[in-house]
Amino acid sequence: MRKMAGVVLACGVLAGCASTGANRGGAYDPATEARIRVYLGAYSHFYFNTTCEPNDSWFLKGPPGMDVAVPGFTRALAGNTTIGMPLPDDAYKYYDEYVVNANQPITMTFQTGGQRVIDMGAAGTTTISQRVEHVARSFVPQPGLDYEVFPYEAKWGLETKLRQLHVNGKQVSTTDVELARAPRCP
Repeated sequence: MRKMAGVVLACGVLAGCASTGANRGGAYDPATEARIRVYLGAYSHFYFNTTCEPNDSWFLKGPPGMDVAVPGFTRALAGNTTIGMPLPDDAYKYYDEYVVNANQPITMTFQTGGQRVIDMGAAGTTTISQRVEHVARSFVPQPGLDYEVFPYEAKWGLETKLRQLHVNGKQVSTTDVELARAPRCP
């Protein structure tokens, strides 16, 4: 029992020391931070303070960055995670909002597709396969600004759109923000 308590305590201390570069609430300082809404629908990940996508050999060190707006069947039942960002009229129903450090690059990746096995009870199982599509883009959030990001299907495949939110009275408008390609890190 004591060994287990020690392991749990050590895990808690290590988790408390980890800094992800984003949070889902708490204090927001518009002088040093920005806010970003991520719409659900794809596997989404943020990598902080980099303009490239880390390679896949991170399993020995732990994953860099953090998963954001993780999709799933029961995800819609959990509701949105909101931090008070303005919502445009054309907003999608499911999203999460985050506070991120400003003036530091963020690389955002989105992936759709893959295989999923569905248990159909007495009828057995079936596998649904979709082409895997992946996109990685980066930008530098500016202090005090609000953004929203989502993947979409372009003519050439999966793409990402980033919009800056503007509030004028009760009206919320958006403007597109240019994203840079984020290659794999060397």
